[in-house]
Amino acid sequence: MTKRKTGDHPDLKMVNPNAAAIDIGSTMHMAAVSPDTDTIPVRAYMRQRERLTEYGAAHIQHMQKALMEMNLQLHHVVSDITGATGMRIIRAIVDGERDPEVLAAFRDIRCKSSMDTIKAALVGNDREEPIFALTQSLELYDFYKAQIEACDRRLEAASRAYCSG
Repeated sequence: MTKRKTGDHPDLKMVNPNAAAIDIGSTMHMAAVSPDTDTIPVRAYMRQRERLTEYGAAHIQHMQKALMEMNLQLHHVVSDITGATGMRIIRAIVDGERDPEVLAAFRDIRCKSSMDTIKAALVGNDREEPIFALTQSLELYDFYKAQIEACDRRLEAASRAYCSG
């Protein structure tokens, strides 16, 4: 049995040439290496964006729950409630519209469900509690969406600095 250096293996590629590593027997031991100063801001903004996306996703689930409590089956007739059709309908509900005919008219032309299907899914109750929850969840979703956009602008600037430097 011949010993071979890890770098000699044709199927393995070098991941980080500056990483400190030692090969003892069949186990490779790696040491953590601090990223260069240009990488730190990009990674920080990426992590922040990921957190904001998770927080926003929780409020999408809260909107879905509020709609279900109102017996509105919007999630069955649109593929994404945060898409054009879903958000138009949700915003109209928050603004006080309850008529399924009027709500179905907010259907985007790209929506695969027909107006009649959407109208049937929007027959429900108009209890105040889930409408209040829907309103708050929508506001929080919009807040996190704005925060993600601000983070994207910072990330773009940091990426340009990283690529140019």
